[in-house]
Amino acid sequence: MAGAARQRAWQIDLFRGLALVMIFINHVPDNPLAVLTSANYGFSDAAEGFVLMAGIAAGLVYLRKHEQEGWGGTFARAWTRAFELYSAHLLILLLSAAFVAWMATAEGDERLLGWIGLGPLFQDPAAALIGIVALLHQPNYLDILPLYIVLLLAVPLMVPLAARAPALLLALSGSLWFTANWNGWNAPTFPSERGWMFNPLAWQFLFAIGMVIGTRLARGLPVVPRSNLLFAAALAYVVAACVIILDLEVVWPVLPLPWFLYGLDKSFLSLPRLLHVLALAVVLARLPVAQAIAWLDRPGVLMLLGRHALPVFCAGSVLAVAVQIFRFTLGAEWWLEVLLVLAGLAVQVALAMLLAWSERTRGAPPRVAAASAGKGGTP
Repeated sequence: MAGAARQRAWQIDLFRGLALVMIFINHVPDNPLAVLTSANYGFSDAAEGFVLMAGIAAGLVYLRKHEQEGWGGTFARAWTRAFELYSAHLLILLLSAAFVAWMATAEGDERLLGWIGLGPLFQDPAAALIGIVALLHQPNYLDILPLYIVLLLAVPLMVPLAARAPALLLALSGSLWFTANWNGWNAPTFPSERGWMFNPLAWQFLFAIGMVIGTRLARGLPVVPRSNLLFAAALAYVVAACVIILDLEVVWPVLPLPWFLYGLDKSFLSLPRLLHVLALAVVLARLPVAQAIAWLDRPGVLMLLGRHALPVFCAGSVLAVAVQIFRFTLGAEWWLEVLLVLAGLAVQVALAMLLAWSERTRGAPPRVAAASAGKGGTP
């Protein structure tokens, strides 16, 4: 790995860990800690940042794989990794469904069987199982891993372009994003017909941008120009987005433009959301924000979470469902909601510490962002 990539690896782990914390908090809707997450202060949220960082990490590791082993090695590693994530997705869905069924039985409340969109699994198991295995039935809050699985399947096609013709990759990827938004194309779902929450035809553009960034970092090349004008524009956009979002009385305008050029649709990754996460990345890269967060997090908890992102994410997904149901059944006061969320975060930190301890006892080298993208780090 090039020197620039080594210098940035800890930052990727740091922000990935921070994104994991915010995703978990946001997966318990309307809890008091949600006010601390980025979703309340801009057009994008932790999901956009997470996919961008996943693309960066993929660019770092799969470029090296491509240069060392060629297209065949890249294909084998990416598709093997996709199968690992597919297995993890099925596991967390099964565990979540089992927990929901147990709580519905224990509480004698059949309404719980419909929690997070799991209703079809209990009402029509045959159809729902077909949908689950084919990644077509995606309960709420359990729908981001299917996106990353599809993106990994496309990595063998994207890496050669990112390595040799990054402008062409971005042009093709951006064209697909625009066409999908223009025509309302989305991947299908079954047995429901609502489409994917994270439309892979749109979100692949953000992943491709991250991959180009990762390949440039791996080669020690500059990612964005050292331009004060670009930085000022990015900072102004981030500040403007924050002001708009904080204005509770703002009415979003209807403009004579295609909706995805000015709306805030998450499923199709509309332009304001895409520009916001990129502007935020420019600001964070220019200012010593990572150093400040690392100083505040001197025990290194966030980097620890980021280095073990997949198991932490999987645990957090199941724990979020559990916290939601406990809050519902207990009629939780605000302080109990906070306690439940903090307990869920504590379990994830304990899991990451256990995994790190296991690596040390086996004599395995500590994970870094680039390595974890090819092994156990990036969901």
